[in-house]
Amino acid sequence: MPANNPDLISFEYQYLYDEIKGNSQHCANIFTISITVTASLIGYGISSGIWGIFLAPFVLLIPALYFLSSQMESTIKSATYIYVFIEQGNKSISWETDWLQLRQNGLVPSNPMGKYTVSISGLYGFISFLCLGLAWIYLTPRNLENIILLSSMSVFISILMFIVLRTIIVIYKDDFIQKYIQAWQVLKQLKENKSQADHE
Repeated sequence: MPANNPDLISFEYQYLYDEIKGNSQHCANIFTISITVTASLIGYGISSGIWGIFLAPFVLLIPALYFLSSQMESTIKSATYIYVFIEQGNKSISWETDWLQLRQNGLVPSNPMGKYTVSISGLYGFISFLCLGLAWIYLTPRNLENIILLSSMSVFISILMFIVLRTIIVIYKDDFIQKYIQAWQVLKQLKENKSQADHE
């Protein structure tokens, strides 16, 4: 990190924030596309009565969730880098520092509409149960072969969804953010020690 050059610091700061904004836009786009396509497939499944159609959304939902989790982690990675390498010791730049202190001190105002909103993991979890439930409701012919097939696919899909939804929940937690901060601080200390050694 170019600690002694204000212009380079400003450039790096802007670059990282552009990356964070880009991640947010990507997440919004993927969320909109996945929900829209899933709703369309559910509507088509209901109108056609074909139970397999209700499993089709998972071809999109599971990769979409993995992408969302990777973008969220990328955002945390950039934000914690800004906090450790740019904002610490810089009084003129303190957005990430102030936001982290709000979270740590429980000062983030509660959302008055919170009871009407759901998290990404909660929404995708609900959609998953809905799709699997509709697949069972519309299962025809309800013979042993189809029951075994749908049971196997339900278990497989549930495991995959659990793994990816748990990943998103973990990324939301403050502990995950603190781990990144600690890792960046260790790296910062190593770089400072190396710089001191090079000047001796």
